[in-house]
Amino acid sequence: FFCVTASVGKKHDQHWMLENLPKDGSVCMEDVTYKQGCLVLVGPDSRKVLEKIAYDDVSNDAFKFGTSQEIFVGRTRCRVNRMNYVGELGYEIFHDIQHQIGLYQALMTAGEEFDIKLIGMHAMDSMRLEKGYLAWKSEMNVHHTPLETNVAWTVKMDKEFIGKAGIEKQKSEGIPRKLVCLVVDADDADAWGYNPIFNGDEMVGMTSSGGYGHRTEKSIALGYVAPVELAKAGTKLEVEILGVKRSAEVVSMPLYDPKNEKMKS
Repeated sequence: FFCVTASVGKKHDQHWMLENLPKDGSVCMEDVTYKQGCLVLVGPDSRKVLEKIAYDDVSNDAFKFGTSQEIFVGRTRCRVNRMNYVGELGYEIFHDIQHQIGLYQALMTAGEEFDIKLIGMHAMDSMRLEKGYLAWKSEMNVHHTPLETNVAWTVKMDKEFIGKAGIEKQKSEGIPRKLVCLVVDADDADAWGYNPIFNGDEMVGMTSSGGYGHRTEKSIALGYVAPVELAKAGTKLEVEILGVKRSAEVVSMPLYDPKNEKMKS
């Protein structure tokens, strides 16, 4: 297994895995955080850029969405995952760290004719909100289960795992809260995180993250609400931003490219 975690969650995830490794030594773990890097190539022309310097076939038929391959990108042997955190056609290119500068330069040179640009974390965060993608310590933490976070599809219940009993209990008894996506009627400030969510005068939850979606041109917030009946699309709520209650509506996720056609193109 090749495990990739959020930078802010590295210590947590590493500690958890070390604590739960079999005591008989049948499974080992190596931390390659400082040995490998990752460059993310995303956008409608990302395949065209990759094709210019990849030694392998990266067409849609040969390299399908959601798969991973070891290929040469320029002169560098890379582990390339066809997935990303922004919801566009794109690739995560993992490589030995000593090759990073050369790989970066090769990608930027290949992308010149497509007007390639660098993106920062705030841009990435805006785009992941539009796709309803989760962030560690925001939507995902030790207090929320996959059922509450709308990712139960990632859990196989036909085998044993740590925490299975808790999920089975929630399946039979129901969940106390649920993650929702809200479109907020914001003014000059967007929700960020830990903004109270109201149903009338009753506080029914908190936002976990938020921001402006530049592709959808909407102010977006993710957050947990209770009871779960409030999670239904179309429910009218309010989000408090800088002391002012702003009207908000629960919407279906994702707001941007709901059928993932761009990512799979």
